[in-house]
Amino acid sequence: MKLVPEEYTSPICPVCGDKNHADGRNYECKSCGFRYHRDGVGAINILQRYLGKKFQVVAGLAPVRGVRFKPHLCGHGVKNAPWKAA
Repeated sequence: MKLVPEEYTSPICPVCGDKNHADGRNYECKSCGFRYHRDGVGAINILQRYLGKKFQVVAGLAPVRGVRFKPHLCGHGVKNAPWKAA
């Protein structure tokens, strides 16, 4: 296992490599138009550093909004969890 530093991963565009500043939590590259959540951009860049290569970033990434861990929905005795068939 190798450690990958997280410094300066959010301002770098994972598609073209240009440096941009995020507007709040939203990141938009002024060169290629790539848009995503600032933390997602950092995570993609950390993965690319870890693998030691760039890879194609899918244009239609899942929206980050609303994706949160909700322990009360993890099925601990709940029979009607939202991810299971009713």
